Amino acid sequence: MLMSFSCTGTNEKTVTNNDLTFGDFVDFEKLDSAEMTNNSGRFKLSNKQIEKLKDELSEMAYARNFSAKVGAISITLLIDGKKNYISSATHGDYIEVHRSMVTQNISLLETSDWLYFKTGEVNFDNYKKENE
Repeated sequence: MLMSFSCTGTNEKTVTNNDLTFGDFVDFEKLDSAEMTNNSGRFKLSNKQIEKLKDELSEMAYARNFSAKVGAISITLLIDGKKNYISSATHGDYIEVHRSMVTQNISLLETSDWLYFKTGEVNFDNYKKENE
């Protein structure tokens, strides 16, 4: 019986170009805080809301070679000490992020500066200000 093992020495998980998600590009474990502006106003997210947001964002499918009009919803994420911005539309089908937010699997990106991800069933207007 012959067995072979290999180690590449990288922390990136193996993904194919067909099933890329936002979580494949951004390490949400390093998310320190989040602030949202939606139809309810501008507010910081509670720890519980941040955990929900991390789960929702990380599963959003990468929309390759796509562009959409966004802007009514904005989310500011503090990840590993750096502010990052996400835009979407009210009841929008996509989010828009700048490629500078990407820290993983960079070689799998298209050349565009702006990236789009499908929101699926996520409605960012459902987020409201909560007390910790």
